[in-house]
This record gives sequence, structure tokens and C-alpha cells, in this order.
Amino acid sequence: MQPLTTTIKRQYDYSLTMLGEMIEACPKEIWTEIKGLFPFWQQLYHALYWTDYNIQESCDGVKIFCWKTEKNVTHELDKEKTIFPEYLTKNELSFYFQLFIEKKDRFFSNITDKILLEPIPHRQDGCTYLDIITNQIRHIMYHVGHCDCILRENGYSEIAWLSIYGRMER
Repeated sequence: MQPLTTTIKRQYDYSLTMLGEMIEACPKEIWTEIKGLFPFWQQLYHALYWTDYNIQESCDGVKIFCWKTEKNVTHELDKEKTIFPEYLTKNELSFYFQLFIEKKDRFFSNITDKILLEPIPHRQDGCTYLDIITNQIRHIMYHVGHCDCILRENGYSEIAWLSIYGRMER
């Protein structure tokens, strides 16, 4: 990989690692509880779904998801829909997460600094993959931070911050 691609992948990987750790850290007691307007699990699913949506292995504009659930749930955070007849289990979300990590690694194995900085051909807004990936990092970390606060407010340990300097326990 080239320098810019290596750097942005490293930052993306940090945010994804923290998302995966948040999935694992959430105790079963609050997994399905509505905290901060939405069920805990749904906030994590929402972040994972949108990064899956935005990171595509082909550049033709066809959205290919690495996993779709058959359950009656939504990835959208909708204040009108906070109670579901079903929910994703921690195992299901962890499975989805692992499939996405494989998809993301395939994506990065085919990207160069040049491709990263060029407008994405099928988009009409001029966004580059660098735009999309940095936006996804911000989006993931927003939800990880929100869920981290929920853990602390409910007496559970937060997850460690991960950066180029390593793990930073609080």
C-alpha cells in the first residue's frame, strides 16, 4: 500500500477495532435496553451497516453487503421505531462484523493513493474514497463514544481508546 492509503487504513482499523470491542464489551443486561433513545445493539448495528454500505469492493455503484439479516429490524435510528419484535444477538452482530472486516481488507488490497483521491466514478457528488472513509471513521467513533458513555453511566467499564500510541486505559 502507498503512504496515504496505509495511514487512512490504519485509522479506519482503529475505529473498527473499537467498534468490535464495543460489541464484545456490552453486557447482556443492557444489550436490548433502550439507552440514549435507541437499543444499545441497534446503535452498533447502525454504525456497522453504514460502513458496509459505503465501502464497496467494486466501483460500479452496485451496493453489495457482506451480510443481511432476515430479522425484523432496521439499521436506521428512527425515534418512532425503538421497540422491535426481534433484535440482533451479540453473536449475530459479531459474525457480521467479522465478515465486514474481510470485505474491508479486500477493498484495501485493491486501492491505491491515486484511487483514494479520485472522485468515485458512480457518485454524482464528487466524493472520493478518502472522503467516504474519513466520514465513516467519524461516524463509527461517534457511536462508539456514545455507547462508551452508556456503559459508564450504567456502572460498566468503558473500552480502551486505541490510537497510534497504543491502548489508552482510563
